Amino acid sequence: MAKNTGVIQLQGNVGNLNFTKGGQVRQKPASRPATAVRTLENNSEFKTQTKGASLVGEAFRGCITNAKSSNWHNRLSQVVREIIKLDLVNPRGQRGIIDDETSLIEGYEFNENATLGSILYAQLDTDINRITGVTTVKVPSIVPAVSIAAPQGATHIKYIACSVAIDFELEETAVTEQKSSFVTLNNVSQLLVTMNVPQAANEARPILVGFGIEFYQEVNGQKYLLQNGQYNPFAVVKVDTGVV
Repeated sequence: MAKNTGVIQLQGNVGNLNFTKGGQVRQKPASRPATAVRTLENNSEFKTQTKGASLVGEAFRGCITNAKSSNWHNRLSQVVREIIKLDLVNPRGQRGIIDDETSLIEGYEFNENATLGSILYAQLDTDINRITGVTTVKVPSIVPAVSIAAPQGATHIKYIACSVAIDFELEETAVTEQKSSFVTLNNVSQLLVTMNVPQAANEARPILVGFGIEFYQEVNGQKYLLQNGQYNPFAVVKVDTGVV
């Protein structure tokens, strides 16, 4: 309530006017404009998409240490943004990452400088068995020197497979990974490589399967991981949303 502080001075609010102690008059702002509301909504959903991308990246961290380009988070954040836009239940500003739409992450490449398809010329066979909890990734029989585009100096590779069960709402993940034995980059046909990566039996959360290649160089009988990750691919090769 306004009060008289002098002959004509008021202090406080009268209608949509605010009188200060010094006699200044300020008009109270109108209700929040629509543009400000949109900004708050966009900021809220931007936070959701950023956290979602970070959650995926953190889950695959052990597999992408040497297999990611500098802009991987921004690119993945855009994928998560498309998932959020498919939420047709919650109002704008409160939309979230819906399990059924996480399939959009399938095919995502952490290293845009070396995509899996540009390095490995072979078709993977990936299966997710939710009952047993075992994810299986099979690399067919290939001639490594022919079917793998290796960087100069590489003599061997390892395949790496990673299975991630993820809950975007609770921000929880369960991660398991497996690496193959060394494969020599020569012209000798390589046998079928089968990698079994376990998860909990009857896992209900979305499961993301990642696969990549690490390059090594053998020197005096010792194999050293090539530190330049420019040529190491890692991609999300399969997503099972868990939604029937």
